[in-house]
Parts: sequence; C-alpha cells; structure tokens
Amino acid sequence: MREEAQAGWTCSYPNVAADLAVKPVVSTACWYEETFTSGVTERNNDFGNWTPASKTGMKFEDLDADGVKDGTEAGPRRLDHLRRLRRGRRQG
Repeated sequence: MREEAQAGWTCSYPNVAADLAVKPVVSTACWYEETFTSGVTERNNDFGNWTPASKTGMKFEDLDADGVKDGTEAGPRRLDHLRRLRRGRRQG
C-alpha cells in the first residue's frame, strides 16, 4: 500500500533505519507490503509527512520597555538566529 503524494509534502514514515541518519527525514520506503485476507483488519498503516516552514522577524531594542516597537526603536537587521524550520507533521 502506498500513499498518494501531495504537492509540497515529503514522506518521512514509514522509513528504514538509514533514512533516520539525516534530518529532515526523507523516507526511501514510504509504503507497506501486505497481503490482504478477507475478514482481517490491517492496523497501524500510518504515514508521516512534513512540509517546509519558515519564520522571520526583526530584533529591536525596546527603549521604553512598553512591549511595542515605536518609530524611534529601529531594528538594525533581521534576526540572524531565526532559521528555516522543518517539522514533521502527520496528515489525517
């Protein structure tokens, strides 16, 4: 049984041990090999998927400590430490 891939999503489960050595996980074995028998329920046929995400922002000095970026509280540059995030998600 194979999952029908959706555009922009990557399969991460099921997988083989070698797939887990690199993050983010990209499965090379995204299927189940099964023999279906009449009257038997096959369980645990789960699929894991992820899609890239990103986050941006600006760092500024809150001179008056009011929690608001005022016009005089310029941010010198974008936050260098905000990185592109990839998070595994399960689709249902």
